[in-house]
Amino acid sequence: AKQWYQRRVRGELYQFSEIRVWNRTVERASSLVSSLSSGGEMRVVGSVGEACRDADIICTVTSSPEPVVKREHVKLGAHVNIVGASSPVTREIADDLMLDPATQIVADCTTACLQEAGDVVQTGAKVHAELGSLLLKNCDDATQRKRDDDHITVFKNLGLAFQDLITADMVYRSYLQAN
Repeated sequence: AKQWYQRRVRGELYQFSEIRVWNRTVERASSLVSSLSSGGEMRVVGSVGEACRDADIICTVTSSPEPVVKREHVKLGAHVNIVGASSPVTREIADDLMLDPATQIVADCTTACLQEAGDVVQTGAKVHAELGSLLLKNCDDATQRKRDDDHITVFKNLGLAFQDLITADMVYRSYLQAN
């Protein structure tokens, strides 16, 4: 469900020229591409590096105990969504990316990230801002700066209950409008 939601939202906001999908098992990657693809822009690739190479937006959805994406995989100016690993013992992003001075980390909830997100807990990485503060522009100027080619933005989404409630409300309202 997360993959479908991620693809649906990204498809509504952005026009991608290409979407590359990697999984430890080719069969699962192929199945995901088949279920989500609405054209030829999605394809399965053979490595994490190939999936991330020169990408503007990278989404990780894994519960791996070991980091999958390394700094060498991510170009400056990229945005990385970390939406899978949601416990102190799971990781998606390697230390070298989490701790790189060019990386700015934004969390859906800083308190939860400091307790539950293995990428933050295990590295001691600094959370620069909370999403709500950015949306309300209630944070310092350095954090508010626009995404540029000198930085990497990382969004750690733990999937808090209020997000589920908002999504359910949106689905319900959409249903009422259609019927």
